[in-house]
Amino acid sequence: MALGYLEGTRNPKRLSQQRLRGEFSELYSPEFLAKIGCNCAPNSTWITEIFRVSSKNHFHPLFHALIQVFLEDKCASRRSDSVQINESGEWKCPNRYARHDAEFRLPVVCNRWCKGRRYFSARCPCGYGFTFRHGSSGDPILPEITHVFAWGPCFEREANRLKDDEGLSPQEISCTMDVCYEVVVRLLQRKKNKFEYSEREIHAWRSKWLKSRSNILYLRLLRNDRTWLAAQEKKVSRGGQGGKKNWAALDRTYAPLLRSAVERLKAKYPRRRVSYLAVEVESGIKSLKVKACRLPICSKILSKVIEPGRRA
Repeated sequence: MALGYLEGTRNPKRLSQQRLRGEFSELYSPEFLAKIGCNCAPNSTWITEIFRVSSKNHFHPLFHALIQVFLEDKCASRRSDSVQINESGEWKCPNRYARHDAEFRLPVVCNRWCKGRRYFSARCPCGYGFTFRHGSSGDPILPEITHVFAWGPCFEREANRLKDDEGLSPQEISCTMDVCYEVVVRLLQRKKNKFEYSEREIHAWRSKWLKSRSNILYLRLLRNDRTWLAAQEKKVSRGGQGGKKNWAALDRTYAPLLRSAVERLKAKYPRRRVSYLAVEVESGIKSLKVKACRLPICSKILSKVIEPGRRA
């Protein structure tokens, strides 16, 4: 799976036989394999059978050893290229204009398929949405972007700063920010593409969904505001006690929401420290002051911005 021999099949139990057989034969040479009775002809199915747990065929231990050495050799060469798929799911945000902490990681990264190939789709709380297939050569957990579908407010602020403070033209801003001219024009006009939604629209969806629990709104939030949706407590039937809260998981879920809310509040009120109530309203997390004592990551974020002794 890590080497990509399942690409093009969509079935995790079915190998991409043609590619695997070709590279296996290339490593050992057809002449050597023919001498030891290893048939790598196009109509042979032994490579598929040797990976099948329920296979009734039995193979000589040498065949297993050859497969193992082949896979280890491929893994070693893949690591040297620094394009290994990050299976742990710990990815950085590549938005160079967002003020993320060094330990910040993308809360949600989704697997997608396109024309038989796997890729990843992510939308950071800072508003940056993009797709990628693997990490960059310099940093394996920093995604190498293939397509951007949402730029977010950080890019808008930077484009307007370059225009207002430095007097750059749209063409010069395009070169400085390394984005195309059409995107720069849209950022300066604060226009969204069809995949982007304003914070006001998303906040309206949140309020309506909390009241109606509409399935349509749920799907919209799942696509555009998954982190906030995952942080919402499940409703308990009348008389039920509810499940025990996993505070460590809630801490990791709430943290990116708080960072994003704090960043927006700082942009609105740059010279003021804010209150718990303001952060609660901005992030959509209720009873934040009560919960904070059990959420160490969130407490650390709040301690830097909350005005001491203030509730409202």
